[in-house]
Amino acid sequence: MPDSLDVDVHVEHSTDLSDDEHPEQKMVGHGSWVLRTIAEFAPDATYHFYRIETNELALQRGSNTIPEGRLIDAFDAADSDDLDLLNVSGGVYHHRCDRECEIATFLAEDVEGDHLTVAAAGNRNAKSELKHVLCPALREQTLAVSGYVPRCTHDYVDDRSSDQIWADLTSVPKVEKVGAQQKVCGFGQCAPGHSCGTARSETWFPLCALPAGGKPDLLAPVYYPHVTEKWSYLMPGTSYATPVVTGLLAAILSDVDRAFDAAELLEAVRDTARTPDDLDEPNFSTAQAKFDVAATREQLAGSQPSR
Repeated sequence: MPDSLDVDVHVEHSTDLSDDEHPEQKMVGHGSWVLRTIAEFAPDATYHFYRIETNELALQRGSNTIPEGRLIDAFDAADSDDLDLLNVSGGVYHHRCDRECEIATFLAEDVEGDHLTVAAAGNRNAKSELKHVLCPALREQTLAVSGYVPRCTHDYVDDRSSDQIWADLTSVPKVEKVGAQQKVCGFGQCAPGHSCGTARSETWFPLCALPAGGKPDLLAPVYYPHVTEKWSYLMPGTSYATPVVTGLLAAILSDVDRAFDAAELLEAVRDTARTPDDLDEPNFSTAQAKFDVAATREQLAGSQPSR
């Protein structure tokens, strides 16, 4: 494991569930960026970090799939650690989650209902063999998250008072240009006195995995602002939309003073999800609802404990 996850939160412990064939993958990266996103919304939560490396062959083919056995190990560890929420920013690609799916079988027998799994639907690109949503996002009991792009139509605002997010890619090497140069809404104000709501235009993330089996359930902002010493850019992926939902759910659980089982959380999120503000028509059918944080909190706060 890296000496530091580069995130200022309380990590109870970190578990390395990968092998040692690719030590170069041990640097701070995808996992710590996901953790940092969750921590932005729930800085006082207690975290458990499970490292699973991406399947190397799948990565070469453009898919964000991970070894099935390693994912089962992570679920087993999460069950032992008695978590409330488990964020899975990755998954396994196969056609169905049924009796032939080892992940679904394991979860049904061992940890069903103990915690809510929030999982990325998956991404596609020109090389990808991914045809539709990944497992465990395919499972009915999982909250599956795909992405939308909250574009900002306001002029560029180069001022720290602005919540507008944008990256200047003119000096970024071509290999690092994973996100188009564009303005993204920060859900605050573009400029003093100018509300983001009046300048936001929500469009589909074109590389999200195709829907399957009624999944995904939810849409969330899909870009992670990645900043290095040399440059900054917007890194896209449902891996980064997923921790937005997980972090906000964690914040709600911290605020509403009682325990909820996975079914209650899933029902509240699905019941209160709403149509995006001004979503362009997609070229395929998928989830058309985004996380309504206030409505979810209100429903959970007013609900009675399950018996």
